[in-house]
Amino acid sequence: MQPVLFISHGAPTFTLEPNRTTAAWQSLAASLIERPRVVLWISAHWDGDRARLAGGVSEPRIQYDFFGFPEPFYRLQWPTPSGVDEADWLLARLGELGIQVSAEPAWALDHGVWVPGRCMWPEPIVPSLQLSLVQPRGAAWHFDLGRRLAPLRDEGVLIIGSGGAVHNLGEIDWHAPEGQAVAWARQFADALEGSLATGMTDRLLAPWSQPFGRRAHPTVEHYLPLVVAAAAGKADPCQVLHRNWLYGSLALHMFGWGMTTPPG
Repeated sequence: MQPVLFISHGAPTFTLEPNRTTAAWQSLAASLIERPRVVLWISAHWDGDRARLAGGVSEPRIQYDFFGFPEPFYRLQWPTPSGVDEADWLLARLGELGIQVSAEPAWALDHGVWVPGRCMWPEPIVPSLQLSLVQPRGAAWHFDLGRRLAPLRDEGVLIIGSGGAVHNLGEIDWHAPEGQAVAWARQFADALEGSLATGMTDRLLAPWSQPFGRRAHPTVEHYLPLVVAAAAGKADPCQVLHRNWLYGSLALHMFGWGMTTPPG
């Protein structure tokens, strides 16, 4: 059985500017007991009116879905193996699991996938596919999506939600030391960890009802991948694999379900 992960993916700069979080990502792949058949990513940066699956091409591409960064960031590559066979298989399995998904194979993988992915597998050895969010459906729909995805763990699918445990770009403090959080952000993060530890689904599905919830997530696209991951991993206790803060209001925490060997 493959574990389930939630990664707070941070900024595109992480791929060329190492920090404590990128060091944790680098140890993740080595901590997996079995090589996955395929990695299925659910990123904050792909949303739409229906579920779609990307990456099912012979040479998957990455997209530079950001602007204003130094030129070297737009030359980065992440040549993942062909996802054609795995996408065909996965689309059929998703249908059997009651998940209606349309194929969009040529859609390029966004930075919520390739930024942490490049740290985990600098030379990728397994295909990566990406499943979109459907934000208008709400948190309960995404929890049900994760619940339906859970059987894939027994078939070699590593499910990774990629977003942000606390994600407020409007209140970042560029001078805050790494690892330091403002009080309201830490209070939300503590409440979130409590919900995950106790498996309280009602609290997990209502982030704005938690302390400083609207401040921690003014919009919920970075939160919904966590909902999917928590549901997919619900058979196992939630493990806090990594905690870190950047700019005071960005929690770079990482959670896992079913990790027998936590990353170093």
